[in-house]
Amino acid sequence: LANGVIVPPCKVGDTVYDLTTVDTEKELNVNEIFCGTAQGFSFDGKTIWISASYTNGLFYYHRSNEIGKTVFLSREEAEKALAERSKE
Repeated sequence: LANGVIVPPCKVGDTVYDLTTVDTEKELNVNEIFCGTAQGFSFDGKTIWISASYTNGLFYYHRSNEIGKTVFLSREEAEKALAERSKE
């Protein structure tokens, strides 16, 4: 919130990267980066929500406080977080 105006962390159309853990047919708990596009924003009085559609066909709503934790605004940040997660 800046000067009484909600300021989203990115713009509609920006690329976003979701670091997630998925189960595949061959392996469980695979860390993966999904690439997508920010579609819109909403505000529930407490949280800015980012809606994003991903190239794999999925659609998610992310809390803005997930930026830098599980959702990233650059591929490099997502890959760095993936490498850190893989060390654990």
